[in-house]
Amino acid sequence: MIIHRDQMIHSDVIYNLYKNIQQEKYQRDKKQYESVKLWLKELEDEKYFDTFVGNDFYFNFTFGFLSPWQKNILLESDSWCLDATHNMSNIARGLLYRIVVRYPLSGIGCPVAFLFTQNQSLFPLSRFFSFLRFIIRVSSPKKS
Repeated sequence: MIIHRDQMIHSDVIYNLYKNIQQEKYQRDKKQYESVKLWLKELEDEKYFDTFVGNDFYFNFTFGFLSPWQKNILLESDSWCLDATHNMSNIARGLLYRIVVRYPLSGIGCPVAFLFTQNQSLFPLSRFFSFLRFIIRVSSPKKS
């Protein structure tokens, strides 16, 4: 029996199906900024995440979040590290900052808070640290 090529499944068909499923499942709005804001609102309302939206959200796409279990670990930690990664998404000039602490059970690094921004200055970090300090009540890490 010979199978005609029109009866075969091509990789681009699978890719397009997967992409459509992702968009239906994860995209909350056609506009990326609005979709992210809706995700953050949903995380805050339904899953009790703490979320941060920068004053310059529509200009620099600045937002952050941490889950309840991550918040507890961060509050119990006396030291933490800041990690930054660029070019993580299709968003130009995007930076992803992560606060990493030593997980008490395993002793290895565990990301506990996330900040995404397009702003290359220290301003978004300063605002996010203020959010962590005054809203979440995280104390400054100990100096080593």
